[in-house]
Amino acid sequence: MNNTAAYILTITSIAERLSDANTLQHSLNSGQFFNAVEIIPSIYWKEESSAIAFLNEFPEHTFTDRYLDTCRKGQICCTLSHINIWRKLLNSDYDGAFVFEDDIYLENPEHLKETIASLSMHEEIDWLRIHLHKSFRDEILQSRADSIFMDDPSIYGFAAYYTSRQGAKKLLSHFQYIDDNIDRIIPILGKTKALNCKTIHQVIVEHHPFVGTEDDLMQRHEIERKSEKLQKSPSTIYASPYLKKDEEFYKFNSARYHARQLNTQGYTVLKGVFEKDSIARSRDQVLAHRELFKNTRPTPSSLHLAGFHRFPELEALHTALATNETILDFLKTTLKGRPVRTIGLSDITINRSQDWHKDLLRGKYRCHLDDKVGYWDLDSGGIYKALLYLQDGASLKILSGSHLKRIPLDSDTFSVPDETSRVTAVPVEAGDVVIMDIRVSHRGSPEEAFQSDECKNNPRILISTVLGRSDSALTKAMEIGNFHRLMDWVERNP
Repeated sequence: MNNTAAYILTITSIAERLSDANTLQHSLNSGQFFNAVEIIPSIYWKEESSAIAFLNEFPEHTFTDRYLDTCRKGQICCTLSHINIWRKLLNSDYDGAFVFEDDIYLENPEHLKETIASLSMHEEIDWLRIHLHKSFRDEILQSRADSIFMDDPSIYGFAAYYTSRQGAKKLLSHFQYIDDNIDRIIPILGKTKALNCKTIHQVIVEHHPFVGTEDDLMQRHEIERKSEKLQKSPSTIYASPYLKKDEEFYKFNSARYHARQLNTQGYTVLKGVFEKDSIARSRDQVLAHRELFKNTRPTPSSLHLAGFHRFPELEALHTALATNETILDFLKTTLKGRPVRTIGLSDITINRSQDWHKDLLRGKYRCHLDDKVGYWDLDSGGIYKALLYLQDGASLKILSGSHLKRIPLDSDTFSVPDETSRVTAVPVEAGDVVIMDIRVSHRGSPEEAFQSDECKNNPRILISTVLGRSDSALTKAMEIGNFHRLMDWVERNP
């Protein structure tokens, strides 16, 4: 393995960082270790436009809400910077790449040469730690490894590493739904054998030592005052702020995560869309007008009102759901700015069971969906049900990915999963909204779930409506077909 590159990540707008990167580049070039040594601009958290541009170019990389709620902007941008490196390697002719952050220097050139030579005999290694973090260094250096490479005990640290082409491919596949800091994810991949991770057990590179005063040190984040974290330049990550839910960068990342989950799995959950007091008022409003509902199931407390938006007593509930800014902004992101409209498919259910089905027109109504609609194609959907739960629960079950699998619509039996199917329970809290592709197979609670006195005294209520892309052929077909289905429902339930 002689065809390798070295990539040095640096924040080019910070003079000290760029100077250190140039010095490291000169050192690596002097030793003639690599076929090329390149300085690569980092994606800097103070320049959000570059992060957004990268995510728009590569939408397959998304951050989970759980992570967005706990991370700093610098941690997101650090992850994106390294993903950019892996992509650069795969777009090159190199067999592998050594990646260096700009705050280190080459301590032992001979050890680096030995490492490069040894890697040529270990093509099975996907990822190799080059910088030994001080928190784990003693354990590594005192080991009695038989090889220059050993299993990596480190659980974080990312200043210098090597990745092969096969390692870069694996990393990109695992960095789809990102749920932690990048330097914590890779050790976990190593422990689970998803990635062949090793570490060297000799010192090759070091952080530049801290040479400031006590006053300089006290200006830093408390974590960076610890001996194992102390180095010349302060980390820009710890200087970066935590993300806040009301800022655009958070909303942008969150919407992309949910849009990708919706497109690939057929559903997503928007958390806390409605406040608790709004949920309480909605429950009161529904229960105050039970006389409008029809009993369509064996359980006496089971009630249903199809097309509830038609009733003045309940129309405000539909308006609140169909015009909610969070929902519409999310659908705008999902549909790349194209407008939506409701199609008349609205429901309120109280203690109502529901077996496996799709919300597409089926049975005798499937005649409204001809082959010209092309509703099984990846980009031919664009119709989503918004389900608002007025209590906590996990009654909704979804067959993930089934919105992209063609099945006959003559009967709901074709929606029932088999033993190999991936069925997902969807937990929600009161006020959450599930956005679900109407093509996905799903079910609600079984009939026996509503036999208890608890359900009678504290009914389980679900409000839903369907919004479709205005220019979609499927939207038009569903709107027409649903009108006929609704009229039949009204005739059956006078």
